[in-house]
Amino acid sequence: MPFLLLKPYTGLTRSLPHSVQSAGMGASSLQSFAAEMQQKALVQGVVSKLTQIGTNIVSVAHLLAGSSS
Repeated sequence: MPFLLLKPYTGLTRSLPHSVQSAGMGASSLQSFAAEMQQKALVQGVVSKLTQIGTNIVSVAHLLAGSSS
């Protein structure tokens, strides 16, 4: 895993001195990466919310089952 993280970093440091254009490309890819992470965080938030709702439904169902018996 650390090797995979290291590889793009070394590629980035190698391409940065070439031109301003490569730096701009790096910035745009960084921006898209940030947007992707934001989207993932949003999805995780939705999933955790759904899990919370699911847990609430289960606990309510247990309460109802307990009160009926």
